[in-house]
Amino acid sequence: YGQPLKDESIPLLNYLNKELEMTHPARSAFATASIAPYKIRSSFFTTALSDLRLFSDPNISDMTAIQDHELAKIGIEKTAVFLIVPDEKGTRNVLATLYIDQVYAAMVDLANKKGGRIPRRVNFILDEFGNLPSIPEFDKKITVAGGRGM
Repeated sequence: YGQPLKDESIPLLNYLNKELEMTHPARSAFATASIAPYKIRSSFFTTALSDLRLFSDPNISDMTAIQDHELAKIGIEKTAVFLIVPDEKGTRNVLATLYIDQVYAAMVDLANKKGGRIPRRVNFILDEFGNLPSIPEFDKKITVAGGRGM
């Protein structure tokens, strides 16, 4: 990056996308949007930017930039995680939902590596669950979680 555009007729986003490695997840995401008609493409980008706006907050950006614990260890070692989300900033509730969903995915991966069950039972005590945005396919996840040790 930092290089001038070789061809000024190429939109900047297309140029940046071509600079990414073939395996970068942004390439496949952009491929879908890039073949869409202009009006639909702008709708994609508007929606994406709206969803990502939370991460432009410097406090959120700093907090989510580094992971200070390995999610899989929650299913191996005694661990307590407390998620504290300010009630006056409802837009931040999505962070709790993302974290819970990522922990669930990490526990599924761990269970798959350990013969179907995680080594240490994990209980999710979701005290303010009704205030959170919905977790994708939560009904299915909760149905099979018990068999995996959650």
